[in-house]
Amino acid sequence: MIMVHFTSTVLDLYLSLLTCPFVFLPYPAGYPIGLLKYLGVPTSIQVYFGVSFIGVVLTSLVNLFESRYNKLSTNTEDSFRRKICRYSIAAVLYIWAFTFILPAYFNIPDSNLAIQVLQKELHCVEGEKFNNPYFFCLTLYPEIAIFAILLTIFLLVPQMLFHLIRSFKVINKNKHTSSRRTYLLRFKFMLALCIQVFVPMIFLVVPASFVVFSLFTRYFNQGVTNLSLIFFATHGGISSIVTLIVHKPYREFTIETFYRVKLFRIARDKFKYSP
Repeated sequence: MIMVHFTSTVLDLYLSLLTCPFVFLPYPAGYPIGLLKYLGVPTSIQVYFGVSFIGVVLTSLVNLFESRYNKLSTNTEDSFRRKICRYSIAAVLYIWAFTFILPAYFNIPDSNLAIQVLQKELHCVEGEKFNNPYFFCLTLYPEIAIFAILLTIFLLVPQMLFHLIRSFKVINKNKHTSSRRTYLLRFKFMLALCIQVFVPMIFLVVPASFVVFSLFTRYFNQGVTNLSLIFFATHGGISSIVTLIVHKPYREFTIETFYRVKLFRIARDKFKYSP
């Protein structure tokens, strides 16, 4: 759970504050306008980690459901061999998340050639936008990026659904061997977990679908592209809001924290203005 929150927050901050990418779909090209630009970080590095963080978020979701399924299916502590197996698979998935975009980096075109191609293909874009010193084009063949993205989706999403379905099956299987209260608690928690994960995922799936569609069909719409990036950057915030709504302990702790802060401020003001 913590890893999901952490990776979602990092992705949001990276896209909305550190990089703020301006992308020219249907080509994986553009330039950043975020803080990392002023720190001198190369655009190629910014692109690499930006794409990788999306894979890391998906991987953390897979591990979340796997961990939940493991807790439900085994009543005892994991054996050493089982731990090694689980941690090894998780490590492989995280390595994949950080490396799946690497094939596209083996065919980075010359900047001048890329600018000429984009100016020829994207007539409605002002030419001066391509003259940005931080302009970067990952590849002139979007098929490479499409293949990497789809392969990652087909690798991670089925695992997520597998652990999710198996978790509900285990809960229903143990329905008659556990108390009704235990069954309801497990079922409600899994349902809340699904809402917490899949509602914010809309803000990843919808823009990602447009990106793949744009790359595949060579469709250009700068307005929709900008909105897609904004959707990407709001995923973590939506996830936090949904978490507070569906999980009562988180909600109560947050309300209690704000209440304590308010009482502290009232007490401080009284002490400050008391004669």
